[in-house]
Amino acid sequence: MASDRKGMRSIRTISGIQDRRRARTPAGALMEMAFLVHEKERLGKEIARWHARQAEITVRLEQIEERRRWLAKFCQDPAAPSAADPVPTCSNPRRLRVRELRY
Repeated sequence: MASDRKGMRSIRTISGIQDRRRARTPAGALMEMAFLVHEKERLGKEIARWHARQAEITVRLEQIEERRRWLAKFCQDPAAPSAADPVPTCSNPRRLRVRELRY
């Protein structure tokens, strides 16, 4: 059953009328083009951030898999790890700021 209420797009306002008329003038067309350029730049930056985040996630998944394989060795052979199999470490460690709390 369809709703009797109309959506937000069906509301007629002065700003809606102005938006439709804006592209009919040269100044309005330039303003609209500038808006589109800014939106295109914003979307391009968003895609770049997405690609960077995707790369971070891929690296983390590889680290998790490497750690899982290393831990699986202990399930198969409960002996202590040999010197040939050191604990996997991060290639780019982050420095942590440590602060002592004194009470």
